[in-house]
Amino acid sequence: MGTDETPNEAPAGATGPQRPFWLVWLILFGLVVVLLGGAFFLNTRLRPRVGTEPPATTASAAFAQATSVPEPNTPAVSASPTLAAGGQAANGEVGQEVSQAYLHYWDVYAQAMFTLDPSQLHTVASGDRLNEALAEVADLKAQGKAAKIQVEHHYFVFDVTETTANVHDEYDNKSYTIDPRTKAPLGSPGTTQHLVDTYSLQRIDGVWKVVRGLRESP
Repeated sequence: MGTDETPNEAPAGATGPQRPFWLVWLILFGLVVVLLGGAFFLNTRLRPRVGTEPPATTASAAFAQATSVPEPNTPAVSASPTLAAGGQAANGEVGQEVSQAYLHYWDVYAQAMFTLDPSQLHTVASGDRLNEALAEVADLKAQGKAAKIQVEHHYFVFDVTETTANVHDEYDNKSYTIDPRTKAPLGSPGTTQHLVDTYSLQRIDGVWKVVRGLRESP
């Protein structure tokens, strides 16, 4: 009766079985995820990192190395109670307080290295930096040496809050070791070192103190 019809016969021009819409969408979504993942991986691997990794050495450790005992007639670098200071502080009263506290820290640190008396270091430093400074004085004393700090600062204060701040300092270090009794140089005073350090300060019980120092370049 009538014309026979074949229900499973593909429409004219069809080349194969038709995929469900959801399967096509899933495949496209997977391709997008793969492409985005690859782009993120390449961006992470190839983009230079800026300021995300701490320097390998602390400022204090490098400075302690500079103040090692010199051989006769070998340039040596160390410490002095007199500091030539010049800098640019962050705007505002808090920035000025940080700037003054930073230079005062150097005065006290220099005096401690000069006299081998660390009793006042706690007034200007705390945490890691205090422990490092105490160790530096003790190390010099154990060697029968002292140090004369001569540093010319070129610094600025940044990232200032009510309780924390940072100081970037590109300073010239002309320090050298001395006899702790006569204060005479031990060997020849060293050649000038240009150092780049970043110091972190924290307001502790109302007093700004240096808590950390990181060397950016020797």
